[in-house]
Amino acid sequence: MDRNPQQARTRELLRSVVRDHCRIGVVVAPDRPRQLLGSEALLGLKKILSINEFRSGLHDIFFDRGIFDSSAASQRAAEVLRTIQPCSLHFEQDSVQVLGLQAADLIAHTCATMLLAELGFIRKKVKAGANSGYDPNLDMEL
Repeated sequence: MDRNPQQARTRELLRSVVRDHCRIGVVVAPDRPRQLLGSEALLGLKKILSINEFRSGLHDIFFDRGIFDSSAASQRAAEVLRTIQPCSLHFEQDSVQVLGLQAADLIAHTCATMLLAELGFIRKKVKAGANSGYDPNLDMEL
């Protein structure tokens, strides 16, 4: 992004939205079997809501399409959460229509990448570049 000022501005705007208006909770769940993802998400959310204080008592919670196997499964799983705090749950949402889901996807991807990097599964490398004191074409880990 260092060579594209518009992308850098967009990234900084997203970063400021997250920094100023969001709180991030991370739930690490198995990817298989897939049908557990929705209930794992709700259990994580239940924990997040129970140990944190929020200014608002009512929460609007949006779930992307495919998190639950069916609408009936999402409603059954949601009963676990309703006993903790008042929530408006919105299942099977389209991230094109609900822009907050796009921000959530970006945050989730960033957190997952950071976790995988910390665990040693991925390593990001960049060229040393001009005026670095190294060969400009040398790949260096971040």
